[in-house]
Amino acid sequence: MPPPEAVEEAQRQRDVVVRFIVDVPRSLPVEVGWYYLEAAKDVPDVVGVGLGGPEAPFPPEPFAALFAEARNRGLRSVPHAGEDAGPESVRGAIEALGAERIMHGVRSVEDSALVSELAESGLPLALCLHSNLRLGVCQSLEEHPIRELWNAGVSLSVNTDDPGFFHAGIVDEYAAAGRLLGLDRAGYGRLALNSVEASFAPEGVKAEMRSGIADWVGRRDA
Repeated sequence: MPPPEAVEEAQRQRDVVVRFIVDVPRSLPVEVGWYYLEAAKDVPDVVGVGLGGPEAPFPPEPFAALFAEARNRGLRSVPHAGEDAGPESVRGAIEALGAERIMHGVRSVEDSALVSELAESGLPLALCLHSNLRLGVCQSLEEHPIRELWNAGVSLSVNTDDPGFFHAGIVDEYAAAGRLLGLDRAGYGRLALNSVEASFAPEGVKAEMRSGIADWVGRRDA
């Protein structure tokens, strides 16, 4: 974690609000995750706990007690699931970890019942298109399951995933999503609004962003 003064300076210079998610490495013993959780108590602006790393050999269920304690402490549950493992990983993240937002989740499309449940519940998926492409989750952007998920009514946002490593920033992600989904200005607004609603930002920040998105959608000059 960067020192608090660095966070404050970034927020001041860039006009952003910075919060952190502690990402527990699922490939290490669960005890390491407990160490991460305890260390997070001393870090300002931590709002959630995630679960990262290779899914297939390391399912979410062994981390259930850790995530239950994190939620008891007021942290939000944001595990990775449904990227290099299938729908069972997403279900495990929901049922065992109480997931409030799923990082990736693209392989949910392999289970139509799960897709329907995601759409009905409104549980958001945070997609990273270029990461999925470069890690081989899909063979091309045209084959990415974003269309199927979007058309089914699943709440989707687009995000960066190590932009320096995958060579794609947030503008690239929005451009790819817009092309694949055929978005007009209102569609881009809906996609951006999904990010706001799925975030753990303070309500005042959310209200400001909703207003800004609505203003942008209503403009006629671009």
